Formats: sequence, C-alpha cells, structure tokens
Amino acid sequence: MLYQRLVNQMKLTIRKSIATTAAAVLVASIALVSVPAATAAAPVCTTKAGIETCKGTLANGATYEFRMPANFKGTMFFWEHGFKSTYPGVSKVPTGIEEITPASANTGSDITKQMLLAGYGLAAYDGTVKGLRGWNNTFRIEMLKEVIDTAMAKYPKIQKKVVYGSSQAGAIITPFVEKYPTYADSVGIMAGITPSPADALQSACDIFYILSVFADPTIKGCAAFGVKGVPGHMASLGELQKVVALLTAWSKNLGAPGLEFPAA
Repeated sequence: MLYQRLVNQMKLTIRKSIATTAAAVLVASIALVSVPAATAAAPVCTTKAGIETCKGTLANGATYEFRMPANFKGTMFFWEHGFKSTYPGVSKVPTGIEEITPASANTGSDITKQMLLAGYGLAAYDGTVKGLRGWNNTFRIEMLKEVIDTAMAKYPKIQKKVVYGSSQAGAIITPFVEKYPTYADSVGIMAGITPSPADALQSACDIFYILSVFADPTIKGCAAFGVKGVPGHMASLGELQKVVALLTAWSKNLGAPGLEFPAA
C-alpha cells in the first residue's frame, strides 16, 4: 500500500514537472513572437536660427530628416520624392536627403525657407532599401509610415499631417492612404504616376508608338527600352532625346508643315 502511494506521488510529481516545463516553454515562445519589430532610431537634433533640424535612420538604414520651426503652428508636411535617374557607371547614385520640399533639388527653386517661415514642419526620407536607391514602391509604403510614427513620437504637438509628393510618389501615396487612411489629414500628388508604374510605362509606350507612326519613324520607343544594362539605359535616353527634339520643333512651328508620315 505504501509502495503504491509512493508510485502515485512520483507520477503526480512528474506530471507537474512536465506541465511546468511546458508552460515555461510556451511563455518563452510567446515572448519571442511578441518582440516588436525594429523601429527608427531616435533622431539627432541641432537648432540654428529658430529651426530645429533632426536627422536619423529608419530600421532599414534609410535616412530621414525633420525640420521644425520655432513658430510651428501644428501642420507638418511629409515629402515623397520621385524617381531618381541613377544607373551604375552612368549617373551619380544619390545619398541621403536630396530634397525636403518640392523642386528644391530639381530646379533650384527651393521653397523650404518659405514653408518654415510660415510655421510649417517638414519631413523627408531618402527611400533607399535593399540597394534599390529609391526606385522601390512597395518598401516605401511602410517606410513612410515609419517616418510619420517617428515624427509623431518626436513632436506630439503635430495636429495635422500632409503627405505629398511628385512623380513616383503617386505610386506610393495612393496605396499608403488606402492601407493607412487615418495617417494623413491631407494628400497632394503632383504629376504623379499611377499606383502601378507598369500602367504608366504602357501609356508612355503608346505615345512613343503614335509618334513613330505619324512623326518620326526612327523612334523605336519601348522596343529600345527592353535592352538590358548600360546599353539599354543609353538607348532609352536616346529615344527620349528624339521625342524632346520633336516636341521642341513643334513648339516653334506649331506642327507645320503637315505630318509627313505615314506615307500616302
């Protein structure tokens, strides 16, 4: 009888040990699963002439920048830059924040100062990830969210958020506001491409084809764009130069004389 009690006690002890161990493993596994994803590093800030400039990196290493005026009135603008014309061995690869407001890098007409004087906060990021140098739409949707989250944590006084941009920004901002509808109070897209760059490129191919039929039969258009590597890049530039030359001539003679192609 005593022997049976001892055996039963040992079985109970073993079952408790197994249960305790299993619970510990479960808790550990839950803890591992619930570890938060990497987030943007806290920015490093300096202040000069009433403007606080903060710079930092996102979780994937892309750089971002905030500019906050002393007379901030509650609205912050988040700038999405467009495509960067870069190719190894042909043109310079952009580094860091090239522009923080519209046209500041493209035309030299920088409106950053005026926006800051008006009391608006500014934010931008370089969009670089996985070596794509800013040509990546899908990654930048989450990167934009991370920039806004970081700005809100840094500046709780932000009342309104304006997300705006040009060119490629159209393919980023549109799906961004569809996925995160509460993140932007206002949205502005200037000369933006469609959410799918493939659709915009197809439209461009159609234009090239029409011009080749009715204006300049030497234009190959998207047929030339299919060449890979640096030769393809240079061929594409050549096609664009043909179109620019054609449109420039039309701007001077209003399309006269009449269309010469296709031949009768």
